[in-house]
Amino acid sequence: MGGIGLEFKRLQEKPSYLTAARVFGYSLAMSVGPWLATIFAVGFVSLIGIRLNRYPDMTFFTTTVMYAFAGSLVATGPFFMIFSRYLADLSFKGRADQRKALIFVEAFAIGLGLAGGFIAATYFTPASLGNSLVYRLAIAVLTASLIGLWCVLAYLDAQKRFASSFYVFVMGCFVSVALAYGLRGYGLDGLLVGYTAGLFAAFVVLFGLALKRPADAGAEVPFHAADLLAYVRGFAVLGWIGFLYNLGTWIDKFYLWIAVGDTVAGTRFRIFQPYDIATFLSYLIMMPAISYFLVMVETEFYGDYRSYIDHLETSPLKVVEERRDALWKNLKRRMNNLFELEIVIAVLGFFIGSFVLRRLGLNESTVRIFQVLIAAAFFQVLFWIHLILLLYFEFRTRALLATMLFVGLNLGLTIANDVLFRNWGYGWGYVVAIGISSIVSWTTLRQGLRGLSRHIFFVNSAVPAGR
Repeated sequence: MGGIGLEFKRLQEKPSYLTAARVFGYSLAMSVGPWLATIFAVGFVSLIGIRLNRYPDMTFFTTTVMYAFAGSLVATGPFFMIFSRYLADLSFKGRADQRKALIFVEAFAIGLGLAGGFIAATYFTPASLGNSLVYRLAIAVLTASLIGLWCVLAYLDAQKRFASSFYVFVMGCFVSVALAYGLRGYGLDGLLVGYTAGLFAAFVVLFGLALKRPADAGAEVPFHAADLLAYVRGFAVLGWIGFLYNLGTWIDKFYLWIAVGDTVAGTRFRIFQPYDIATFLSYLIMMPAISYFLVMVETEFYGDYRSYIDHLETSPLKVVEERRDALWKNLKRRMNNLFELEIVIAVLGFFIGSFVLRRLGLNESTVRIFQVLIAAAFFQVLFWIHLILLLYFEFRTRALLATMLFVGLNLGLTIANDVLFRNWGYGWGYVVAIGISSIVSWTTLRQGLRGLSRHIFFVNSAVPAGR
C-alpha cells in the first residue's frame, strides 16, 4: 500500500484538475489497466477473426482465452499471495534485491503452467475433434505466460515499479493484436499464436526488467530456497486465501457452464454466454470504485496506520487508543464515501448498461442477468477491499474464513438458484453469496479492530495472530 500511496502523493504535489485526472488515470492503470488492455486486445483480435472466420470460430477463440485466464488466476493465487508477502517483508528489511528468488519462483511456476496448460489443452481441444497440435501448444504457452506474468508483476510492484509493469503489459497487448493480424491467414491457429506471442513477449520484457538490479537494493544477500519454502509453510494460510478468493469468484461460472451452458463446437469447452457477457460488463462498470480505493483509501489510510504504529511503540496506552480510535473513525468515513460512490455508479450502470445492451440487440434474459450482477459487482469490490484490510492488519484466519464462506455460499446458492428458483433468472445466488460475505468480512474487521493493540502485540511477539 505504502508504495502506491507515495507515488500518488508525488503526483499530487501540484494540485490542479489536470493533476486530479493524472492521479485517477494512474490509479485506474495500476488497478485494472492490465485487465482492460487484455479485454481490448481480445476484442480487437476477435474483430480481426470475424472478418475471416465464422462467428462460432471466434467463440472458440475467446473461450480459449477466458479459460486460460481463469485457470492461471486460480492456479497462481497461492503463489502470488505468499511470494508478495515474502517480498514485502524482505523489502522492509532493506533486502529489495530478490532476483534469485524470482528466478526460483518463475522456474517452478512456468514449468507448472506449461505442463498444466498442455494437459488442459489436450482435454478441452483434443485432436480427435479436429484440433491441431499448434493450437494446443499455443494454449500451453499462453497459460504459462500468464502465470509467469502474475509472478513478475508481483515482484515489480514490490519494488514500486508500477509504471513499467503497466506500459510493458499494454505494449504486449498491442503486439498481440499486430501479430494476430499478421497471422490471420492461418485461421484460428494464427490468431491464437499471435495473441499468445504478444503476451509472451510482455513476460520476457518484464522479466528482463526485473532482473536488472535496483539502484537502492543495498548489499546483495545470498538467496536460500529454504527461506522461501519456510514462507510457504509459515504463511500457507495466505496461499489458501488467494486460491479460495479466485475460486469463489469463478465457481458460479464453473457450475453454470456445466449445468446450463452450451458446448463450444469442436471442443469440450462449455460456456453460458448470457451470464458470461453480463458478468464482464458488470465488473467493467464498477472499475471507478476500485480506482477510488487506491487513490483515497490506500494513500490516507496508510498515513493513519503509520501514525498509529509509531505511537504504539513510543506513547502511553491512552494515546495509543486515541490513535486507534482515529484510525477507525477515518477508515469508516472513507468506506462510507466509497459505499456512496458505488451506489451512484451501480445505479447509473443499471440504467445506462441496460439501455446499451438492448440497443446492441442482446436478448432480454442477458439484460436481466446484467441487472442482477451489477449488485454482485458492487459487493465484490467491497469484499475485495475488506480482505485487503484484514490482511493488512494480519487478521489472516478471519480472511481465510471469509473466503471459505464465500466459496461455499456462492456454490450452494448458485445451485439453489438453478434448481429451485430458475424462474427468477440467474445471478441471484452469486448476489446473495457475495452480499453476505461482504457483510461478514466487514463485521469481522470491525470486531478485530477493537482489540487491535493486543493483536499487534501478539504479532510482534511471534504468537500466532491470524485470529
